[in-house]
Amino acid sequence: MNSRERVLKAFHVVPGKPDRPPLQFDLCKSLTDHFSGALGIPADYALSYYEDLTYRISANAIRTAMGSDCVIVGGTVREGFVPKPVSGDIRAPLKTIVSKCSGSFNHMFSSYLLI
Repeated sequence: MNSRERVLKAFHVVPGKPDRPPLQFDLCKSLTDHFSGALGIPADYALSYYEDLTYRISANAIRTAMGSDCVIVGGTVREGFVPKPVSGDIRAPLKTIVSKCSGSFNHMFSSYLLI
């Protein structure tokens, strides 16, 4: 069974049961670089504003060669992007948005942001 069939069966899109649960895993930079060399597959990094997302959306060829049934996709930063330094409480804009929400939605996000 190939990865596509496995995932479609696991999500009940097509009839039947998968031969095993679909597998998906992330690799940190050091493991991506290691397996890139070991497998002879270039480490293709898709830079994102958030470091953890960069490694989740990168190196799909390496992960699928290692048996991952799924790949993760996401947005990258535009070419030439330079991040701006942030100081103070970066949650401040979110506090303003959350304060305008009502009921359980406000409570849920207030708890999550610890505000």
